[in-house]
Amino acid sequence: MIQSATTRRVCGEFDNACEMAIRFTNWLNQRRRINLLDTCQRFLTRAGWIHATFGVEIVELVGRKAYYINTGDTYTTTILEEDGILCLTSWGDWVETVESKYCESTGTVRCGYCSEFTPIISDWSSTTCKHSGNLVGG
Repeated sequence: MIQSATTRRVCGEFDNACEMAIRFTNWLNQRRRINLLDTCQRFLTRAGWIHATFGVEIVELVGRKAYYINTGDTYTTTILEEDGILCLTSWGDWVETVESKYCESTGTVRCGYCSEFTPIISDWSSTTCKHSGNLVGG
């Protein structure tokens, strides 16, 4: 039975409910193959968080792909799946982490104007983007 928004949420705060959803989904996935994020979303719905999520979405960056439960804001805690592993994060934090690791490993910086990666010339703040021609540091 789906709870109304006025009833007390079964699993406490949203972050706690997400952690419980991850544990339950991982437990269930060990017994049979399931869709991880759909199972997490159904768990959250049954725990009283039906209006806190807006479906499963995808984010891709530099060859990496992650699926996440949309909570309506880039930096709101959610459940994210990458390569079959669930974690509690925000998709915005995931993007920043992936971007940072990529830039560090390739010696590039992401342009604030065109979002393309460009090689760092001595210092990132004095680097001109090879795509847009703008200084990446503003």
